[in-house]
Amino acid sequence: MSRRLEARGQSEDIVPKERWGVSFCVVTISGKPGSGNTALGQGLGDKYGVEVSHVGEAYRKGIEEHNIPVIDYSRRPVKTDEEIDEMQAQAIRRAIEMTGHPIIKESKLAGVIATEVLDKTDAGQKALSPVARILVVADENVRAERIQKRESEKNPGLEVTQEEIQDRTKNRWKRDLTRYRIIHPQLADIDPWDPESADKFYDFVIDTTDLTPEEAVQKVHEFLASRGMVNLT
Repeated sequence: MSRRLEARGQSEDIVPKERWGVSFCVVTISGKPGSGNTALGQGLGDKYGVEVSHVGEAYRKGIEEHNIPVIDYSRRPVKTDEEIDEMQAQAIRRAIEMTGHPIIKESKLAGVIATEVLDKTDAGQKALSPVARILVVADENVRAERIQKRESEKNPGLEVTQEEIQDRTKNRWKRDLTRYRIIHPQLADIDPWDPESADKFYDFVIDTTDLTPEEAVQKVHEFLASRGMVNLT
């Protein structure tokens, strides 16, 4: 993947990650549905020419393998979550150990899992392997509106109110959090998507309530540049 750029009067094929001086090993993106996680992850991946892993796809595959209807998603075995979380940990660990092969990992618990991996990584390796953990937040009503729009586009004719979506997502998050606390004991008294109680899992929090996807990408880009992980311009 490359794009044509003009530099000092000459035309050159420059790979995006070289153009932007990408030096991070891992960027994780976490947040509740409707916060803009997926769009942000894909936007950064497109900008830098870096592999993006959307873990939601793995979850969907997992429930399909267990023959669980999507509507009964909450009935998936805890083992499914454990396997997928371990896959995430392995991918993050591999990217840290193999500098030069950056990845962007987008999932609900990506920041938590990255923190667990970093806690077991020696200081010298961490210094050589920059990791940025991003939490994406947005107003509850805005998140519900985005989910409603997305579901309407996927299922024309489907009628669901924002209130119904809010109730459904709140109940789902309560169930999921119970499951996550079984797998990750350090979440016992922590809401992993609350910027205050979960600050140990994140390096940067972005509120996308009033941002377009492009503006969100730019803000995270500026943060990464401030940490020396990419070139600003």
